[in-house]
Parts: sequence; C-alpha cells; structure tokens
Amino acid sequence: MAKTPRPARRGGLPTKDEIVEYLTGAPEKTGKRELARAFGLKGGDRIALKRLLAEMTEEGTLIGNRKRLKEKGALAATAVILVTGTDSGGDLIGRPATWNEDGPPPRVRIREGRGRRGEALTLAAGDRVLARLEKLTAEDEAGIAYLALPIRKLAKERHRLLGIFRSNARGGGTIEPIDRRDLKEWPVDPHDTAGAGDGDLVRFEISTPHHHSRARIDEIVGNPADQRQISLIAVHAHGLPEEFSKAALEEADELEPIVATGRADLRNLALVT
Repeated sequence: MAKTPRPARRGGLPTKDEIVEYLTGAPEKTGKRELARAFGLKGGDRIALKRLLAEMTEEGTLIGNRKRLKEKGALAATAVILVTGTDSGGDLIGRPATWNEDGPPPRVRIREGRGRRGEALTLAAGDRVLARLEKLTAEDEAGIAYLALPIRKLAKERHRLLGIFRSNARGGGTIEPIDRRDLKEWPVDPHDTAGAGDGDLVRFEISTPHHHSRARIDEIVGNPADQRQISLIAVHAHGLPEEFSKAALEEADELEPIVATGRADLRNLALVT
C-alpha cells in the first residue's frame, strides 16, 4: 500500500520536486538530517539544503520543522484514520483523525483489513484505525485522495458525531450526515431520540449491538439553519476541534492573572473588530 521511498539519487543538491517525491513515501519522522543522508549531502550542500527547505516552507510547499517535514496537505505513510461512513458502493470512508491544516481534511477510502491473528476487522462509523496509506495520483469522482489498508483497530474514544435527525411514525428515526458525500444514515430507536424533533441538528454516538450500527442522540443542538449552527456545521465538516484539549486547559489554569499596572485601559472605548 504505502510507497517505500525510492532511493534518492546521491550527490548534489536535490530539486524541490525530488524532495517532495521522496517525502511522499518517507516515514513520518523525516527531517533535514534524514533528507541529507538520503541524498548523500555533506558540508556546504547540507547548508544549501537547509536554505532550500526553508524556502519551500515559506512558499507553502512543505510544513513542519527541521526534525519532521512533509508536503503540505499530505498524510504520512502511516496514520490514524477516523471512519465517517460509507460511499454509494458500500466502501468505508474516513478522514485523518487529526487535521491541523487549512482547508478540509482529505477523504480516505478504507479497504478490508485483518487483525494480528488474521481475523477480519469489523469497522463502523466512529471507529479509529491505524492504517497504511497510498496517495492516489488524483482525487476520484467521489473526492477520495487516499486508499487505506488497516493495520489494527484502535481503542474507541468517546467521539460524538453531528447530524440531522429525521423522525418517523414509529417514534424513532434516522440521522442524516452533515457531509452529503457520506451516504450512510444511522437508525435511531425511539428510546434513543432524547426528545429530538424532525429536522433538529443533533450530536450522537454510534453503538453496534449485535453488529448493527445504531445511533444514540446525546444532545439537541438546534435548528441547522441558525447562523450559529451553520458555523458549527462548517467546523465539523472540516474536522476542526470544537473544544480545548485537557493539556491546553491545564496550561491556561497555570497562567498568572493579568494586572492593569503599566497598561492603557481601553475598556471604556467602543471598538469595532
């Protein structure tokens, strides 16, 4: 699946295209030192490589630091993928579990995988899987940019999804995905609706009793047409975090209170931002 980086030509400073090509299949932790070793650079060529990498980072071709570089918008050869649903052919679709770049995360088609003992991996929306990735030459008609071969299923985090509830006459209903490209709908039993009405934007979790995925609504967010909810939908669709991490909150708690001494107090001014 994931490409093994082709042995770099040795001798002389590589071109930008050669660097990008090498990084495409390189291990996640590939930085300036590993690139210099791969291209056989020494002395002054290493200094020139440092300048070239800085230039590529400044122009947006690469992101990272001297210890870990990658092509902007690209995924590592091995990454954690979050299963988000299925496509029209029944194939599992996912996205990177972590995405901190501009723009929406790339869509990934997940192939069937097997566990360490050869057993088939049973995956459903909300599952996380460590997978080897193969980048497609170009996105297909469904917007798929990568193929993933699962290595192992990871312990499930409490991950709440966002969708629109559609009620039925039996008291339950279904949840439609926010991203229309994800064709999977999740049935909701009457006792799991949490009082949601038809058309409500809801947060929900996936449960798999007897291997049949069903949704359980945790929170009624409101009308999806509300301006505030439109922003929430956009955040969710782009895979952006909605809450501060525990580490960030702990760091904030350790900060000293801000004092006004030596500062100009502008709180009485009417400011427009």
